Amino acid sequence: CSVATQLTRQIFEIRSARMRAHICPPEFCNGEERLPLMLALHGSRPLDHDLAGYTRFFAELLGSSGVMLVVPESADGTWDFLLTGQRDDMDFIE
Repeated sequence: CSVATQLTRQIFEIRSARMRAHICPPEFCNGEERLPLMLALHGSRPLDHDLAGYTRFFAELLGSSGVMLVVPESADGTWDFLLTGQRDDMDFIE
C-alpha cells in the first residue's frame, strides 16, 4: 500500500493578521495522548508559495506514522528574525 493511499489526514488552518499555519493531526488523534511533533519550516520562498502543496508533501511523507504536523508560513519571503532581528514570525509559532 503506498503512502498516498494511507493518507486520510485533515488539514486545519490557523490565521493571524499577516501569517497562517497548517496543522495536520494523524487520523487516529483523539486529543488525549501526547504525540511527536514535526515543525516544518520553509526556506526563503516566492510570495506565491503554495502552502497547501508544501503541507501535503510532508503529510504524505509522514503517512500513518502518528506524528502531528505543523507547517507555519512566514509573513514575508523568509523568517523575519533572519532579516531584521524582529520576532513576529517566531512569536506566531510560539
